[in-house]
Amino acid sequence: MNIENPHQRAAPSQQRSQDKLDRLMDAATKLMNQRDLEDVRIADIAEAAGVSTGTVYQRFSGREDMLGAVITAFTLDMEARVRAAIDAAEPQGPMAVAEALSHALVADYRANRGLMKAATRFWSGGATSGPVGSPIQMMAVQIGKHLLGSLQVHMAAFDVPNPERTISQGLQFMFGILMFEASTDAGPLRLDGPWIEEELVQMFCRYTGLSLVNPL
Repeated sequence: MNIENPHQRAAPSQQRSQDKLDRLMDAATKLMNQRDLEDVRIADIAEAAGVSTGTVYQRFSGREDMLGAVITAFTLDMEARVRAAIDAAEPQGPMAVAEALSHALVADYRANRGLMKAATRFWSGGATSGPVGSPIQMMAVQIGKHLLGSLQVHMAAFDVPNPERTISQGLQFMFGILMFEASTDAGPLRLDGPWIEEELVQMFCRYTGLSLVNPL
């Protein structure tokens, strides 16, 4: 998980430093997907990455700083995947966009259930989230803006009031359901069947009025 510019050419020492950082981020991501947040330790991350604990503290001020960086990097990657899914579905109309949104969100939660559970506990546990909110909140805001660009013309055609707020609140419901499932260890019966994607699509479309919309 590269958090620096991958296109920037670096000297050998800089490249080695970047390689170590990438290994640390990848190791932390895997451990956060495998363990409870409380059991993810700096020493274990360093060992899994094949570096010393001193290397970790050269990059991060401590455990919370590193775990926060991992969550931030993951949410940026997830946002990019969801935006790409929306863009691919947009020519097929608003219902296809809603379905692509639901499938992309659920797929990421399924693949990273432990990390999303960790994210929920990390930010609700009092860690500093910055002036605009947690990375998950910021990701939802950016996805909402992207959705607005894809759906606004369709919602306007059916006089859906305040599309920006409506989309934002619909997304909050979707994220809220998935974060609840991640944080309560719902298990495979809840997240592995196709019905949850369908439920989220129906909920989002009812809330935003898109259940009435046909492609223009």
